[in-house]
Amino acid sequence: MLFDWNVVAAPSSVQDLQLSAPLTLSGEGLWVCLVSSGKCTASVPGAGPSPAGAALILPPQSVPAGHLILSRAPLSLVPESVCHLLCVQLTGQAASQFLTGLRELPFLAKGGSCPAAAELMGRLAEEKSSHSRARSQLAYALLCELSDADSASPALPPLVQAAIEDIRANYAGLYGVEELSERLGVNLYVKRDDFSGMSLFGGNKIRKLEYLLGDAKEKGCDTVFTYGATQSNHAMQTVTACRRLGMEPILYLNAYVQPDENDVRSNMLLDRILGAQVNVVPGLPGETEAQTEARCHQMGVAHAARLEAEGHRCYDVPMGGASPVGSAAFIGGYLEMMEQCAQLGVAPTRLYAATGTGGTLAGLVAGRKALGVGPEITGVAVSRKDAGYEGRCAELANASLEWLGSETRVTAADFDVERGYFEPGYEQPNEAANEAIRLLARTEGLLTDPVYTGKALAGLIGHVREGRIAPGETVIFWHTGGATALFAEQAILGDLAKK
Repeated sequence: MLFDWNVVAAPSSVQDLQLSAPLTLSGEGLWVCLVSSGKCTASVPGAGPSPAGAALILPPQSVPAGHLILSRAPLSLVPESVCHLLCVQLTGQAASQFLTGLRELPFLAKGGSCPAAAELMGRLAEEKSSHSRARSQLAYALLCELSDADSASPALPPLVQAAIEDIRANYAGLYGVEELSERLGVNLYVKRDDFSGMSLFGGNKIRKLEYLLGDAKEKGCDTVFTYGATQSNHAMQTVTACRRLGMEPILYLNAYVQPDENDVRSNMLLDRILGAQVNVVPGLPGETEAQTEARCHQMGVAHAARLEAEGHRCYDVPMGGASPVGSAAFIGGYLEMMEQCAQLGVAPTRLYAATGTGGTLAGLVAGRKALGVGPEITGVAVSRKDAGYEGRCAELANASLEWLGSETRVTAADFDVERGYFEPGYEQPNEAANEAIRLLARTEGLLTDPVYTGKALAGLIGHVREGRIAPGETVIFWHTGGATALFAEQAILGDLAKK
């Protein structure tokens, strides 16, 4: 035989996947994956800095339906929602040459730039003939079609590429903190959600807003209402995201700490710079925090009704983004964390995170239940929680699971909420939290805040000192962001600056 088609191009594997859990594709050659529904995160795990002239190894990339993923193995796929993929592994000289030509991994391509690719992949999946020539011809035709694929995002400038490589080398999103681990006698890892964001000021709320404002855009909304305290990180991030998406942000903020209009600080200052319509609602005498929050929301709903009557389309984002749509983002966040743990060879036994409205905690617990493995999760309350809090978190988690099409369910018993570190109240400092903030800053150069993450870290440290976390355990601290609160009013900071 003078010519062997298989030497040029051949399909080594074809996988039709309904992806509901993380998966890593292995083997030689070029992987081509078509996301036909849902959304997943694609990455090339375990890759170090790229040598000169080699493909740029990108951080994990979110891939929506209608896009193609081109990459070498190992290729990690983590569902952000239940999604369907058709994956074809191509080998041979042409496939190897094609892979060598990719400038970044994973390479995301718009399906519309190579419209015949999906059809060819479908024919490969349906090809039952043992005649290798027909399959190889289809594989070669697919490579030809993919040669016209456009990148799903613009090429990164060289300086940005270098910055990404530096970030990946030093901050993998999840990494160990050696000095503090030694002091506490545990193996402590930090999940850096404070790096999540579309601006300098990141945080966990960005995950929720990706889903929530996506929903708002799909519904044709032009105005977004949301709620929180005057220094709400969620409110500030909502304003930032709205500005990026061309929507008008309107805030109704509870004044737990009355701001000084002559000295506007921290997130309140950012809200003003970003041009949000800010409505400050002071508490009434004898009114509980929950009553103030309810009244604040009623005012926002009434305002939205007036705008709707004028022809606007408004979208209501609850305090903290705690809704079935928002919490669903943290089901994906949990899967992301577990994938990162697998990459690092880490098997955590416990996870700690701050909990306020309960949206983040609900998503994390739902993710653990859906995956069936992972660390015990403790939410450290940053405000007063009644006896029904765990039940409401379970209801929210189940609504998110149902929204994603999952049959998994949780109960109140799946939630562990630590209530001993929030006093004297929300946005009010305490010594345990301020000690934790100073300890992490002075051992690792890592900043947390007095409202959320400082109190959550205080809970973790307290559990170590109480023996509730055994020596040598592997613990993850989920850093939800919010460091802008370090520049807030003195009433929020307390004695944080003391030596």
